[in-house]
Amino acid sequence: MRNLTLSLFAPALLFYLAAAGCTRVNMLYCDSTYPCGMGMVCVMPQHECQPGAGDMRPGMPDLANPPPDLRMADGGFVCTSDSQCAALSAKLPACIAGACQPCRRNFQCPDSACDDNGTCHDPAVVIHVNDGAGCGGAGNPFCNVQDAMAAVGPGKNVVLLDPSKGEGITKAGSPINISKSVRIIGKRASVAAPLVVLLDPISIATPMTPIAVGIEDLEVSPRNSGSTLGIFCVQSDQGIAFTLRWSKVDQAHGGGIGIQSCSPVVMISNQIVNNRGILASYGGVLISTQDLTLLNNVIANNLGSGLDTLAAGLSLPTTPAATQIAFNTVVNNDCATPPCNLKCGQSLNMSYMIAQKDGTVGANCNLSRSVVPVDVNGGTMNIKIMPDFVDPTQFDYHPQVTAKNQMLLLMDDKPVVGYDLDDNPRPGKGGVAIGAYQLP
Repeated sequence: MRNLTLSLFAPALLFYLAAAGCTRVNMLYCDSTYPCGMGMVCVMPQHECQPGAGDMRPGMPDLANPPPDLRMADGGFVCTSDSQCAALSAKLPACIAGACQPCRRNFQCPDSACDDNGTCHDPAVVIHVNDGAGCGGAGNPFCNVQDAMAAVGPGKNVVLLDPSKGEGITKAGSPINISKSVRIIGKRASVAAPLVVLLDPISIATPMTPIAVGIEDLEVSPRNSGSTLGIFCVQSDQGIAFTLRWSKVDQAHGGGIGIQSCSPVVMISNQIVNNRGILASYGGVLISTQDLTLLNNVIANNLGSGLDTLAAGLSLPTTPAATQIAFNTVVNNDCATPPCNLKCGQSLNMSYMIAQKDGTVGANCNLSRSVVPVDVNGGTMNIKIMPDFVDPTQFDYHPQVTAKNQMLLLMDDKPVVGYDLDDNPRPGKGGVAIGAYQLP
């Protein structure tokens, strides 16, 4: 599909190249004089540049790494802003390092969102939600996500939240029930911009056909909804693929995220903090799936109930057949019965993890190249220290610049994910840092 996409937009690029006076005949042509750009390989005898890095798993887009660098050797489209690139082509909407390239983040697509091939969605598929004056009238944006879900269907499957009020979008704490394929995205201007706040819990269940649901650039904070999970996904007769990226789940009073049999599950660059469980429940994240990708997440300061039997931080009661678990910071979660931070039902390997307090990581969790308590068994090349964080009381788990934290740096040049939770590149200065964040 990616090769077809490249072939389709090549004529448009040639038109712009000719207009710009570029001398290279075809940006996809390659030989000893014209090598392919980063992330591309020269396929012979066609002399054609094609993506060189395959997907993480067959049939699934590579969500952990940016799309290939499609800049040409002679400079391509020179730019200073995303808007310049978006005006040229939806195929190359992002201005990165002075050249127009495929998008990787949603804010690089004005009034739309970035798909997993680095292309902006057609604005025609976007449903807008804005809680400002006049919303909900004929031809106006929807006032809340629940009402917008009625419009989701073929040709309309992206819900973009652009609130006008600072407290966040809500429908009186009413759960958002999802049974159709959809991406729900908060509209932001940059990585540094605040997340769009959604005050309603999300429930994904009972689809009529297999569906894929994505939640991105949102702070799901159902603090006014009583005892309820922040995000709940349960697979029944049909399959549910669930993705959570660049988001935050906090102040849920029935647990942060609960996933039962939905598969595949992809969680990249999120914060799950300050949630609490009820009855015999966990506080942070419970995942039961057969296919899990868990990268660059902070799971911290979650509280289990007094009767909990699961970890208050991250509970993995079943061992997924396919897993990719790395670069997560799972700390300062409390419960009545340890292990409180991390618990695995069966033997499960993971790496580059910060999993602390002492004695609160389950014995079945096999951590390597990680920061772990003294008494954790198994794994290799672990570091038994507690890092210095910026401000755990405010859920800020960036590592401080201290001599002790230099121990977090490992000399690996090809980490499983090429950036950290803040979108800083891995490896950074000094090496690849253990945990969700690179050292500054």
